[in-house]
Amino acid sequence: MAEGQDHPFKPKRPKESREGDSGDRLVAHTSQNDAAVHGQNNPCIEKQIGNGQVGDSGQAEYKSDQRKPKYNHISHGKTGNPESKKKKGKNYRTGRKQIQGDRSQAELKQRKHGPVTSARGECGPRISGRGHGLAELGQRRDTRTVPDLGNTQRNYSEVARLLRPQSTKVDFYLLIIGDYSVVQTNIHLGHDEVIPLELVHGHSNLWRYSAMLPGNPIKHQFKYKYDTRTKGQDIKIPFVGMRNNDPTCCVELSERRVESQAQFDVFRFPEDKQYFSETIPKAIIFYLKLLLQAVHSSSISETLTQIESLPFITLSVKHVKECVNWIVNHATGYSVSDVQRLYLCITLGHLKNSLSPLPFPKDDKTAEACDRLLRCLNVCVDCNFLSTSSLKCLKKIAVILVENSNTPGWLTLATHFYLYLGIEFVIDTNNSRGLNYRYDVKEYKKMACALLSHIKKRNGNDQAAHQNLLDLVLDHAPNLEAASEIFESVDFCWFFTNEDDKVKFYQGTTRGTSTQKKSVGAKLIEFYNILEKIHGRTNKFLFSTLLEYSKSDEELNDEYAEIFQRSIISGKYLDMNQVLAVLMELSKSKSILRQNLLLEILSKELFEQQWRTTQLARKVEICKSWVITRMVNNSRARSLGGADKIAAVYGAIDAIMQCSLNISNKPLAQNLSTYAAERLLRNEDAISFLQTFVRIEKCVAVVQECYISHVRKILVQAPKVVKKSSMFLKECSNS
Repeated sequence: MAEGQDHPFKPKRPKESREGDSGDRLVAHTSQNDAAVHGQNNPCIEKQIGNGQVGDSGQAEYKSDQRKPKYNHISHGKTGNPESKKKKGKNYRTGRKQIQGDRSQAELKQRKHGPVTSARGECGPRISGRGHGLAELGQRRDTRTVPDLGNTQRNYSEVARLLRPQSTKVDFYLLIIGDYSVVQTNIHLGHDEVIPLELVHGHSNLWRYSAMLPGNPIKHQFKYKYDTRTKGQDIKIPFVGMRNNDPTCCVELSERRVESQAQFDVFRFPEDKQYFSETIPKAIIFYLKLLLQAVHSSSISETLTQIESLPFITLSVKHVKECVNWIVNHATGYSVSDVQRLYLCITLGHLKNSLSPLPFPKDDKTAEACDRLLRCLNVCVDCNFLSTSSLKCLKKIAVILVENSNTPGWLTLATHFYLYLGIEFVIDTNNSRGLNYRYDVKEYKKMACALLSHIKKRNGNDQAAHQNLLDLVLDHAPNLEAASEIFESVDFCWFFTNEDDKVKFYQGTTRGTSTQKKSVGAKLIEFYNILEKIHGRTNKFLFSTLLEYSKSDEELNDEYAEIFQRSIISGKYLDMNQVLAVLMELSKSKSILRQNLLLEILSKELFEQQWRTTQLARKVEICKSWVITRMVNNSRARSLGGADKIAAVYGAIDAIMQCSLNISNKPLAQNLSTYAAERLLRNEDAISFLQTFVRIEKCVAVVQECYISHVRKILVQAPKVVKKSSMFLKECSNS
């Protein structure tokens, strides 16, 4: 049922027969024989099968030579002839003396005449009786003239080993499910070999056998089948009494094929009508539970390979739910190790092939189980022992585990699966709908630090991709302070070539994705909690935040207003074009408080240098926008006409011109007055302008001058109005 390598609770690998053993037959070794050959059993194996004992019946031995497997007989030649051995020994001693004599003569000649050369004129190697094996002879081709017989016996043994036919060890496990009193099971290997299986210690229904099969049995689809012998039952026969039936033998009708080096099978009785729907699924669950108990760090790779060929596709919804509930219960157990939890993770991946989505219970226990399974991935960070198929299983359940955990966010997935599934998978899952969890500061720092430590271990030369990953990590920060702390706490040479690239990255990255629900003023507060050295690198973020604050209609807080002014006035973080853009947005604000914020900024001495160097046209544009918006925001002013409207317009101009940085700027006042007269007051007559005179006296001097200049212009253009104006002025003076 499963393909894989040896796993912990299987018998040790049988040793091949040594040279000179009679027959050289490779037969099944019992576990006790294995212990004698290999030494002390693995503690994990002892725990599972009791040091390999064969139930209560002792060892399974062959009663006759006819039952020994004959299909893998290996011959090594006539090594058992004593005469041959004597001749070999004699020749060996003669050749040894000859070599020693030749060596002595060669050394004398070398001292007297120099190095000995071959027929090709090359310098020959120094001949020694030992130290040159087959590998060295292959490397020094054509340089030796005398064969090295010092290791002849060892070399013959090596050649004999290489010339033996290749064989593969296959472990067969047979499970009996049902109410059967099975006393013996046999495996039919090939056409004529029937070999008894051993009862696994501690299990009354699990049998096993380990065989060395010739060649590659998986490739050549080696066939086998099982038979069982059930205990006879006492039956009562009328007029005869009690009679005991003989054991019943049951042979499987069809043959199986070897599909892996660990065959996990379940016997098929002819009367079992639910073999595929119930028996096989029960066997899968049995073997999954059995293998879990044997998993440890040295066997996890083999065990994961062994379960790959289990027919998970045969599991129904009922069986998958049973497996998932079993995994949830075991994942939270204190006796389960992290390596075993990794086994459970891969098992979930196989189960997903049968049913998607997996039926996880929606409760706290499931969330805790998923947390434990995710944490085991950080502990087992050496993922090299996972095969490609195991990584595919992990990929299938990555999002599922995170969605059902207590922190179902993208950063959780990135932290736990980056080392296993790579950066491309992590970035691609950023937009998964189920991963929208918002982390608190503690959770974020823990996850981000763990991920960045993994990146430091595995990051190669793909800095561009890892900059994208870093961008996402910072975007998921709960606030700017946490993001800046992560940004500065790690050695970012893994992401950037130099410090300039680091600064450009931060300047080009817009922060605040995870703080959209916070007020704009709160973002400004967070900005000033960031380390001072980062401020200069965050002008783009600050600029966008100030613009957003200028356009916002949220309640104005004194603390927010103070930080806003500080950002504009300091000149440290924004260039002048950005400052003017923010002031323009303030001038357009429908909020009276935000419009007043512009007046406060234009009254700050710290801003004088920046405002004085600003072009007049930009100043006029900002102040003109402020006057228009003030008139629009004033619902009462919109309904006014005549002298009241003129007074309101000049009152707005006076408000902007009373700022300390504008009060003496006559060109600015003239431009504002001209615009107001041409656009806002073009339909007002001269008498209305004259009637406004008394209220204009309260304005600053530059505004009064602009008003008088405009009145004169009207009188020049309309001489007929002069007489009326004189009468109006006389009435005003009398009153």
